[in-house]
Amino acid sequence: MNLKNLKPGDHFIITEYGQTLAKNKITVKKATPKLAAKNKAFKVKTKTKKYTVTLKTNENKVLKNTKVTIKVKGKTYSAKTNSKGKATFKITKLTKVGKFSATVKSAATACYKSVSKSVTITVKK
Repeated sequence: MNLKNLKPGDHFIITEYGQTLAKNKITVKKATPKLAAKNKAFKVKTKTKKYTVTLKTNENKVLKNTKVTIKVKGKTYSAKTNSKGKATFKITKLTKVGKFSATVKSAATACYKSVSKSVTITVKK
């Protein structure tokens, strides 16, 4: 019996041994995905700064078509993961030199929790 493909939630298992029947409840929780996001540096003259993150399952398989957001300097950008689990953001509002804290967050799905990570984006001359 394979329990690997059960959706999150409560499930009941009925087992039978001879004349004895037993009913048990198991709870499947949402899995935690892996978010790969690194600190990144851009030159100030680059108008559109492309920042890419990767989202994978807890079993290291890609999560496709999942919404991911990044919030930097009060502005939120969103993207969806492609067939390789990569989401690319086009950041346009960083026009001054400096270090900026950013938070990358994936959306929760039916089987996976939301996960977030803090990174630093540096803009230099």
